[in-house]
Amino acid sequence: MKHRLDILSVIAPLLASGMLLIAVLVAFKRDQRPKTGAASSSPSSKLHIHSATWGVRRLGEEMDATRPLQESHRDALAICVSRDVFGEPALGKKKWLDVEYSYGSSIIRKVSREEDSLLVLPEDPELESAKSQVDHWKGCYDTAEKERQRLEKNLETANSELSTLRAKLKPKPVLEYGHVINGGNMCFEGRIGVCSLQVATIRNTRLPIPALARKVSASIEYIRDENTDRLFVASATWKNTNPPSHDMPGTVPTSTIDLESNEEQELVVSMQDKNGRVIASPEAGQSYQELSVGHWTVLVTVTSDSVPPLKLRGGLKVDRNVVENRIFVEFDSPAFTVLEGEVL
Repeated sequence: MKHRLDILSVIAPLLASGMLLIAVLVAFKRDQRPKTGAASSSPSSKLHIHSATWGVRRLGEEMDATRPLQESHRDALAICVSRDVFGEPALGKKKWLDVEYSYGSSIIRKVSREEDSLLVLPEDPELESAKSQVDHWKGCYDTAEKERQRLEKNLETANSELSTLRAKLKPKPVLEYGHVINGGNMCFEGRIGVCSLQVATIRNTRLPIPALARKVSASIEYIRDENTDRLFVASATWKNTNPPSHDMPGTVPTSTIDLESNEEQELVVSMQDKNGRVIASPEAGQSYQELSVGHWTVLVTVTSDSVPPLKLRGGLKVDRNVVENRIFVEFDSPAFTVLEGEVL
């Protein structure tokens, strides 16, 4: 019994000391726990959602979407903009999410995202700057494009006016009548044989800038004074004498010619065969037409693709010399005059 009391006297102080130590540790741990109602020791979020709306703009079909964003964010936010997250305020219509937020400051920023896109907050400042620059340069491009279209239209108008002015200022060949001369002899097919020619010289006048008169042709009408006979040659013959340097040198009769600047050619007005008959200017594929004795009024019209027509009025007399028993041709003086703006 004495031994048991000795053991208890030793153990009792030790148990008391252990219990005191346990109480101290429990109290210390309790002090380390966050107290109910006290602020968290972690730092507060920098991202603050002020307001958000979701729906169809300008139609009143919108709903408040602030709470879903506030519940989702901390220091950053990435969320899919869809009806699964924000609901369906306008069925079948394209919707937008408009958010006002601040990040680490009192500056409120606005951001919008259309349905089925991704919203990331905060936005990258460089991205915002880039968007701003894109908008700026897009505006510049739109302005430049309108100016380009305006200038193109003005250029088109100017080119049209310039073409008209060039056409007016472009030097055009002018056909000029010279005189009637003896055109020498020329042999024709058939029984008519060699004929002596009376020709009128026609020139493409000299210009500071050479201009070609293309496809020059002539028609001649012969009217006898008594008005009993009238002959018409639709395509009179040009003697067409070319210089040695030409591709076709010599005389090559033709109904159509090209006249270079200052070039002169001879138009056959009449001819006389070996039997003394006086014949009108020959026309390819047509029968020869004889000019009987008497005075004939001769009307000549020279035309070209690139030249105003040249109109001449003149006359010739077919007479018979009884003494010499021959027929001869005598042209009026002057042989031809140029008609200015008159109708032949």
